[in-house]
Order: sequence, then C-alpha cells, then structure tokens
Amino acid sequence: DLKKFYQPKTPTEFLTRQETADFLKVDLSTIHNYTKRKVLTAWAIQGRVYYKRTEVESAIIKLNK
Repeated sequence: DLKKFYQPKTPTEFLTRQETADFLKVDLSTIHNYTKRKVLTAWAIQGRVYYKRTEVESAIIKLNK
C-alpha cells in the first residue's frame, strides 16, 4: 500500500551561472539581465549564485509565450 502513494523526492538540481547560460544558449550578461528583471530567480549558496533547473525550465516556457 505504501508504495502506491509514496513518491520519492527528487533532489533539487542547481545550475551555475555558466551552466544556465549554456542551457539557455545565451551570454552571461543575458543571465544577469534576466535576474535583474526577475525572469530568473538567483539562489546564493556559500557566496555563489545558482539557479534551480526547474525554475529555469519554467522561465523558458514563460518567455516563449
């Protein structure tokens, strides 16, 4: 019974600024502009900037509309 209802949590995958730029096929300055315009949400972890892959993918969908 438990297996039917239990869904294992997938770990949150974080992308660096460069990985995000490569994923979106844009320049780092575009990533910076998207962050400033709040198209992308930046996460600061130990003094570095990361982006959640799921949030980047959902931002692509919003940008294409």
